[in-house]
Amino acid sequence: MRHKNLIAVLIVLALLTGFSLTTYGQGKGQPKKGQTTTQQDRDRDQTRDQDRDKTRDQDKDQDRDRDRDRDRDFIRANDQQRDQVNAELTMMERNRIQVREMIEECGNDGFNQNQARQQNERIRNQMQNMEQEHERMRLGLNAYQAQRFQNQLGKIEQNREMLRNRIQMMEQEMNRGELDRIRQRNHLREMEKAMKKWQKQVRDMQKHMNAG
Repeated sequence: MRHKNLIAVLIVLALLTGFSLTTYGQGKGQPKKGQTTTQQDRDRDQTRDQDRDKTRDQDKDQDRDRDRDRDRDFIRANDQQRDQVNAELTMMERNRIQVREMIEECGNDGFNQNQARQQNERIRNQMQNMEQEHERMRLGLNAYQAQRFQNQLGKIEQNREMLRNRIQMMEQEMNRGELDRIRQRNHLREMEKAMKKWQKQVRDMQKHMNAG
């Protein structure tokens, strides 16, 4: 009887041991609580992130294209503005050529104070005409154009100030009797450089205003 009971106990223990091993084998390799997802989940998440980044980049490109188109529409010149810009450039080119001719006159041995005085008077008139044309063009800009061309307009103002100062120096030297053909020629050369820089800024504005 005792022998039979021992056999029954051993059978029960064997069954319990087998059940435990089977349960362990089934649970082996499964992620525990708090572990990372499977590789398949990670790949799916990565693909989703890439698609989201691609969509975001496309949205940025579209926004940038819309901003560029809007900027081009707002700065495009109307017929009156186009005429004003052309008038300023024409005036400046004509005056620059005249200054170049004055520089050549200063190279003549017979150049005198009277000729220098006549040149100074012509230059004052030229400067007045250029500034009038520029102000007409500047005031014809809309608010968006004025903001967009703030850099060019600022450089133009610097060139205008340089020309004013140069004319004042020439007149002061003339009044003191110090102006000779060499000084006059140097003044005129600096003025021609300033005019070219002025023209460059206006042409840059013209290029953007005529775009599209």
